[in-house]
Amino acid sequence: MVFSRLSLLCLRSSSKFSKAFQYRPFSTESENPEPDQVEVLIPEPKSESQLSATFPSSVLVIKPQKFGSNPGETKDNTFLKNSSKLFPEICRVELNNLEKALQSYGITVTSKRNDDKKALESYFAGDWFAAFGPPITDAKLLFILPMKSDSRKRERRKDMIKYLETLYPTVIDLTFFEEGDLALEGSGSFVLDTKNRQIFMATSHRSSETVLNEMVRYMNYGTNSSEKWKSVIFRASDQKRFPIYHTNLIMSLTPEHAVLNLASIDSLEVERVKKALKGYEIIDVEHSGMYNYAASFQTLYSPTKLTEVVFMSKSAKNLVNLQGREICYVDVSTIETLGGGSIPSLLGKLY
Repeated sequence: MVFSRLSLLCLRSSSKFSKAFQYRPFSTESENPEPDQVEVLIPEPKSESQLSATFPSSVLVIKPQKFGSNPGETKDNTFLKNSSKLFPEICRVELNNLEKALQSYGITVTSKRNDDKKALESYFAGDWFAAFGPPITDAKLLFILPMKSDSRKRERRKDMIKYLETLYPTVIDLTFFEEGDLALEGSGSFVLDTKNRQIFMATSHRSSETVLNEMVRYMNYGTNSSEKWKSVIFRASDQKRFPIYHTNLIMSLTPEHAVLNLASIDSLEVERVKKALKGYEIIDVEHSGMYNYAASFQTLYSPTKLTEVVFMSKSAKNLVNLQGREICYVDVSTIETLGGGSIPSLLGKLY
């Protein structure tokens, strides 16, 4: 499959990233999780099987040499808090505990290390790429995505790309959009609705409608018209009317539930968004729940449970009732304070 630069896309072959760059596994050995760092809420068993192929069962985790916050992120990330007294080693323990919680459900976790000391937020593994395969897309596609902050562009390491290319041979490089100061920061910027083949996105300086529509266009390459993906674009802001920088802070989905902060969505667009969530029970967490990451969780398919499991921050415990869904609560509160993001952005989804 060949795409031209005239179509606003640069397609790179695997050989482009094969020179002088090597990846190496990062040891996951660490202290065992403390009993209060991981908790599981188990629902009553259901009579019907919920086997699904539309939520991933494989993820990528990036372990940086140094945890931190990028100075340029504070301008539009209102979720950041005073982190002067945080200890990076606590962040490492939290990330290790999340990894072990995922593995306990049979989730395949690929762990890589980023030794770039200036890539302070490389632990947000899902922000610089998007990887899709059947049944999400007809072919296995790897999108390399544009980032807003210069410091975060360092997270797109060639050794990481080289590894992902072994899984997704068609690579679509959209980083040229950075020339126009446009960004699309992966699973932070958008939320996938596999039931209705829609991609929800709240626009911000880090989430460009132009870039998303370009990605959707290539996701739809060769598909039937009835199966095409479409984008659902809207505006969202906090109580001070400041745009919310990432969509996955205000919306997350399970097979049955759409959890979101309706108050954050522009009043002229909220009904359109609700109508688009066809087939979901809508659960509103309001601003208070949003800032405790109640609308920022990750649903993954568990091969051991043969159903989807929700991985949610312990900060959101008891704030949302996902009836019938098993929830694994993991304490990532130090990472949330340091980086202003939660579990969905920590995981690079491998569909």
